[in-house]
Amino acid sequence: MATTTSTETENIPPSSNLLSLITLNTGTQIPIKLDGTNYPAWRVQFNALLIGYDLQGYVDGTNPCPPSTDDGYTRWKRQDQLLIHAIISSVTAQVVNFLGNVTTSKQAWDILTHMYANKSRSRVMTLKERLATTVKGSRSITEYLQTIRSVSDELAIIQSPVDDLDLVIHTLNGLGREYRELSAALRARDTPIAFADLYEKLIEYESFIAKEDRANESPVIPTAHAATRTRGAPFKPRHGSSGVQSSSSRSQPSHPRSQFAGPYHHLYCQTCKKYGHDDRICYRIHGYPNKPKAAYAVAPAASPSSLTLSFMCAVLPIIFIIN
Repeated sequence: MATTTSTETENIPPSSNLLSLITLNTGTQIPIKLDGTNYPAWRVQFNALLIGYDLQGYVDGTNPCPPSTDDGYTRWKRQDQLLIHAIISSVTAQVVNFLGNVTTSKQAWDILTHMYANKSRSRVMTLKERLATTVKGSRSITEYLQTIRSVSDELAIIQSPVDDLDLVIHTLNGLGREYRELSAALRARDTPIAFADLYEKLIEYESFIAKEDRANESPVIPTAHAATRTRGAPFKPRHGSSGVQSSSSRSQPSHPRSQFAGPYHHLYCQTCKKYGHDDRICYRIHGYPNKPKAAYAVAPAASPSSLTLSFMCAVLPIIFIIN
């Protein structure tokens, strides 16, 4: 008996009996939530449910609320409230704020239609301008074409559809320079390409560009020859560390006594009565020193530090002669 009753209930249209109420599971049946930018997609999925459950009369006004004295009044109100709940559950929090005072599902439906499917001239101009100025930028081809299609669908809803050829032209105009070869080839076709076919071509070309970029970004591996040259390069002293002064320091005049700054300024020669050296290196005792070239010739294998010391010892007496 229970099985028979269940079968009879299932065969009765859900909107024409008092025994059943339809509850829409928006979490699974309406996965796309309305956020203000995807109204065409949201409307398609919601309309499909309303038609499937024979509930579209509640939102379009063809099944109005019966008088309160009618037997079906209570059931109609309950079903209508369930539809309001389904609509509110299928939109984002920002959109819900516009539905705070609705009392019927038709009111909620009309508000959303007016907001996102307004047929005014200004609305049409705004959407067409958005379509003409949309560019790919850094987005993927899929995201870019979804934006183009979404604007086109909004125009179609308000009875201002975009021709397929115009849609292709807008899409090609928004591509970057990396797609100019493909764009030129598509424009040169004798027969225009359909928007559905254009999607496939752009996806393939996007994959080709990504492959070329990966090939150009291959790392450069240093060779053993380059490493050998680096290890075998001749020694170059750092600036200012060599015993030979740079050209800038040689061109700057200085007082002779400043040549003995550092560890020699405290020395005093008893023979010539001068500061900067002592009797061990005084030219009046030891005579004139050899020329600087001779100092380098005597010890060709000397280290840079020893050459610097020899050069200083050879030059010091000459500086005293200048004094």
